[in-house]
Parts: sequence; structure tokens; C-alpha cells
Amino acid sequence: MSATCWCRRRQQQTEVRAGHALQEVQSRPLAAAGASYVQTRRQAGVDAFARLIDELADDEVGALVAALPAPAHLAEL
Repeated sequence: MSATCWCRRRQQQTEVRAGHALQEVQSRPLAAAGASYVQTRRQAGVDAFARLIDELADDEVGALVAALPAPAHLAEL
């Protein structure tokens, strides 16, 4: 998947379907209802993740915060 497709997908402008046989990517516009559904599902995941973090002990939250720069550093490599 190209960087352009990935960015458009992240912005919820398109639905991306990969054709396994031909290894191609098709980009199709999402309807408003589809974009709303994607946003609702994403927010539900964020809310669930936030609830789990709220249940962590303070030292566990500190360890999690200390580990946050690692994935960003890996993405830069």
C-alpha cells in the first residue's frame, strides 16, 4: 500500500481493499455512514484502552509513559 493510500485511509476518506491474487490496492470513497461507523468503532477502542490504563497502578503507568518514545523512535528509523 502506498503512503498516499495509507494517509487517505487514516483520514477516513477511503476504504482500501487489497486484491490478494494480483497484489493490488483499490481505493474507494466511503459513504458518510461508513465514515461515521469507522469513527465510532475507533472511538470505542480508544475509550476501552483509556479504561484499561485507568486501572493500572501508578508505577505501571510510569513504566508505560517511559516506554512511549520507543515506538516513535523505531518509526523514525
